[in-house]
Amino acid sequence: MLVTRWWQPAMVPAVVAALLLTGTPAQACNPDDPPHGTAHHQASAAAHHHHQHATGASSNVELLGTVATATGAISINFLTYGDGRDVMLVTGTFGLRSYDLADPANPRLLGEFALPGMWETENTEVDPVRKLVFLARDPRAFGGDVATGESGVYIVDASTPEQLRQLSYVQVPAGHTTSCINQCR
Repeated sequence: MLVTRWWQPAMVPAVVAALLLTGTPAQACNPDDPPHGTAHHQASAAAHHHHQHATGASSNVELLGTVATATGAISINFLTYGDGRDVMLVTGTFGLRSYDLADPANPRLLGEFALPGMWETENTEVDPVRKLVFLARDPRAFGGDVATGESGVYIVDASTPEQLRQLSYVQVPAGHTTSCINQCR
Protein backbone atom coordinates (compact mmCIF):
# COMPACT_ATOMS: atom_id res chain seq x y z
CA MET A 1 0.00 0.00 0.00
CA LEU A 2 1.35 3.42 -0.93
CA VAL A 3 0.67 6.35 1.37
CA THR A 4 0.27 9.78 -0.16
CA ARG A 5 -0.58 13.24 1.07
CA TRP A 6 -3.38 15.08 -0.70
CA TRP A 7 -3.77 18.80 -0.14
CA GLN A 8 -7.29 20.11 -0.22
CA PRO A 9 -8.36 22.89 2.17
CA ALA A 10 -11.65 21.30 3.26
CA MET A 11 -10.19 17.86 3.88
CA VAL A 12 -9.74 16.69 7.47
CA PRO A 13 -7.44 14.91 7.90
CA ALA A 14 -5.26 16.09 5.03
CA VAL A 15 -3.88 12.60 4.49
CA VAL A 16 -5.21 10.21 1.88
CA ALA A 17 -3.81 6.81 1.01
CA ALA A 18 -3.59 5.44 -2.49
CA LEU A 19 -3.80 1.67 -2.51
CA LEU A 20 -1.45 -0.36 -4.63
CA LEU A 21 -2.74 -3.90 -4.69
CA THR A 22 -1.51 -6.99 -6.39
CA GLY A 23 -3.86 -8.16 -9.08
CA THR A 24 -6.55 -6.07 -10.70
CA PRO A 25 -6.80 -2.49 -9.42
CA ALA A 26 -10.04 -1.28 -7.89
CA GLN A 27 -11.76 1.32 -10.01
CA ALA A 28 -15.03 3.12 -10.30
CA CYS A 29 -17.17 2.01 -13.22
CA ASN A 30 -19.60 4.01 -15.27
CA PRO A 31 -23.09 2.45 -15.06
CA ASP A 32 -23.25 2.60 -18.87
CA ASP A 33 -20.12 0.41 -19.20
CA PRO A 34 -20.50 -3.21 -20.32
CA PRO A 35 -21.05 -5.77 -17.53
CA HIS A 36 -18.06 -6.90 -15.43
CA GLY A 37 -16.29 -9.96 -16.79
CA THR A 38 -17.05 -9.29 -20.46
CA ALA A 39 -14.09 -8.98 -22.84
CA HIS A 40 -15.12 -5.38 -23.62
CA HIS A 41 -15.25 -4.47 -19.92
CA GLN A 42 -11.82 -6.01 -19.30
CA ALA A 43 -10.34 -4.09 -22.24
CA SER A 44 -11.95 -0.86 -20.99
CA ALA A 45 -10.60 -1.47 -17.48
CA ALA A 46 -7.08 -2.13 -18.80
CA ALA A 47 -7.19 1.06 -20.88
CA HIS A 48 -8.46 3.03 -17.87
CA HIS A 49 -5.70 1.57 -15.66
CA HIS A 50 -3.02 2.40 -18.26
CA HIS A 51 -4.29 5.96 -18.71
CA GLN A 52 -4.62 6.53 -14.96
CA HIS A 53 -1.02 5.51 -14.25
CA ALA A 54 0.64 6.64 -17.49
CA THR A 55 -0.30 10.27 -16.91
CA GLY A 56 1.50 10.46 -13.52
CA ALA A 57 0.38 11.75 -10.15
CA SER A 58 -1.84 14.77 -9.67
CA SER A 59 -0.15 18.02 -8.77
CA ASN A 60 -1.69 17.89 -5.27
CA VAL A 61 -0.49 14.35 -4.41
CA GLU A 62 2.87 13.53 -2.88
CA LEU A 63 4.16 9.99 -2.25
CA LEU A 64 5.10 9.67 1.42
CA GLY A 65 5.82 5.97 1.79
CA THR A 66 4.36 2.49 1.77
CA VAL A 67 2.56 0.30 4.30
CA ALA A 68 3.71 -3.31 3.98
CA THR A 69 1.13 -4.60 6.50
CA ALA A 70 -1.73 -3.46 4.26
CA THR A 71 -1.15 -5.92 1.41
CA GLY A 72 -4.56 -7.10 0.24
CA ALA A 73 -6.20 -3.77 1.09
CA ILE A 74 -9.51 -2.97 -0.57
CA SER A 75 -10.92 0.12 1.17
CA ILE A 76 -9.67 2.95 3.36
CA ASN A 77 -11.24 5.48 5.73
CA PHE A 78 -10.12 7.96 8.36
CA LEU A 79 -11.30 8.89 11.84
CA THR A 80 -10.21 11.83 13.97
CA TYR A 81 -10.35 11.31 17.72
CA GLY A 82 -10.99 13.84 20.51
CA ASP A 83 -7.29 14.12 21.29
CA GLY A 84 -6.69 15.28 17.68
CA ARG A 85 -5.22 11.94 16.63
CA ASP A 86 -5.87 10.90 13.03
CA VAL A 87 -6.35 7.18 12.43
CA MET A 88 -6.43 5.39 9.09
CA LEU A 89 -8.73 2.34 8.87
CA VAL A 90 -7.86 -0.15 6.14
CA THR A 91 -10.03 -3.12 5.18
CA GLY A 92 -9.10 -6.02 2.98
CA THR A 93 -8.64 -9.75 2.72
CA PHE A 94 -7.20 -9.65 6.25
CA GLY A 95 -10.21 -7.92 7.85
CA LEU A 96 -9.75 -4.44 9.40
CA ARG A 97 -6.58 -2.71 10.58
CA SER A 98 -6.11 0.68 12.24
CA TYR A 99 -3.02 2.86 11.83
CA ASP A 100 -1.87 5.95 13.71
CA LEU A 101 -1.02 8.81 11.33
CA ALA A 102 1.10 10.94 13.70
CA ASP A 103 3.86 10.39 11.12
CA PRO A 104 1.96 10.05 7.81
CA ALA A 105 5.05 8.76 6.00
CA ASN A 106 5.24 5.87 8.49
CA PRO A 107 1.74 4.86 9.63
CA ARG A 108 1.99 2.77 12.81
CA LEU A 109 -0.24 -0.30 13.15
CA LEU A 110 -2.50 0.12 16.19
CA GLY A 111 -4.99 -2.72 16.08
CA GLU A 112 -6.62 -5.42 14.01
CA PHE A 113 -9.99 -7.12 13.71
CA ALA A 114 -8.82 -10.28 11.95
CA LEU A 115 -11.03 -11.85 9.30
CA PRO A 116 -8.58 -13.82 7.10
CA GLY A 117 -10.31 -14.61 3.81
CA MET A 118 -12.70 -11.63 4.05
CA TRP A 119 -13.86 -10.34 0.71
CA GLU A 120 -14.90 -7.34 -0.71
CA THR A 121 -15.34 -4.62 1.97
CA GLU A 122 -15.40 -2.21 -0.95
CA ASN A 123 -16.62 1.28 -0.01
CA THR A 124 -16.45 0.57 3.73
CA GLU A 125 -18.21 3.31 5.71
CA VAL A 126 -17.34 4.78 9.10
CA ASP A 127 -19.42 6.73 11.59
CA PRO A 128 -17.11 9.60 12.62
CA VAL A 129 -19.17 10.42 15.73
CA ARG A 130 -19.71 6.97 17.25
CA LYS A 131 -16.42 5.61 15.80
CA LEU A 132 -18.06 2.63 14.11
CA VAL A 133 -16.90 0.77 11.02
CA PHE A 134 -19.40 -0.98 8.71
CA LEU A 135 -17.78 -3.89 6.82
CA ALA A 136 -19.72 -5.58 4.04
CA ARG A 137 -19.15 -9.30 3.54
CA ASP A 138 -19.52 -10.52 -0.03
CA PRO A 139 -20.74 -14.13 -0.53
CA ARG A 140 -17.32 -14.94 -2.04
CA ALA A 141 -15.65 -14.30 1.35
CA PHE A 142 -14.00 -17.20 3.15
CA GLY A 143 -14.04 -19.43 0.06
CA GLY A 144 -17.75 -19.09 -0.67
CA ASP A 145 -19.39 -18.20 -3.96
CA VAL A 146 -22.59 -16.45 -4.98
CA ALA A 147 -24.55 -19.71 -4.65
CA THR A 148 -23.11 -21.03 -1.37
CA GLY A 149 -21.62 -18.00 0.39
CA GLU A 150 -23.17 -15.65 2.90
CA SER A 151 -23.50 -11.86 2.64
CA GLY A 152 -23.68 -9.61 5.65
CA VAL A 153 -22.52 -6.51 7.49
CA TYR A 154 -20.12 -6.48 10.45
CA ILE A 155 -20.33 -3.48 12.76
CA VAL A 156 -16.97 -2.90 14.43
CA ASP A 157 -16.33 -0.57 17.37
CA ALA A 158 -13.28 1.60 16.63
CA SER A 159 -13.70 3.93 19.63
CA THR A 160 -10.39 2.50 20.86
CA PRO A 161 -8.46 1.89 17.62
CA GLU A 162 -5.96 -0.31 19.43
CA GLN A 163 -8.81 -2.68 20.36
CA LEU A 164 -11.11 -3.06 17.37
CA ARG A 165 -14.03 -5.27 18.34
CA GLN A 166 -17.12 -6.65 16.64
CA LEU A 167 -20.40 -5.31 17.97
CA SER A 168 -22.67 -7.22 15.63
CA TYR A 169 -23.06 -9.10 12.39
CA VAL A 170 -26.25 -9.08 10.34
CA GLN A 171 -26.79 -11.42 7.42
CA VAL A 172 -28.24 -9.65 4.37
CA PRO A 173 -29.46 -11.10 1.05
CA ALA A 174 -26.62 -9.70 -1.11
CA GLY A 175 -23.96 -7.06 -1.43
CA HIS A 176 -20.34 -6.12 -0.84
CA THR A 177 -20.49 -2.38 -0.14
CA THR A 178 -21.86 -0.27 2.69
CA SER A 179 -23.22 3.27 2.63
CA CYS A 180 -24.35 5.35 5.57
CA ILE A 181 -27.57 7.33 5.52
CA ASN A 182 -28.94 9.66 8.18
CA GLN A 183 -25.46 10.15 9.65
CA CYS A 184 -24.92 6.38 9.99
CA ARG A 185 -27.96 5.84 12.20
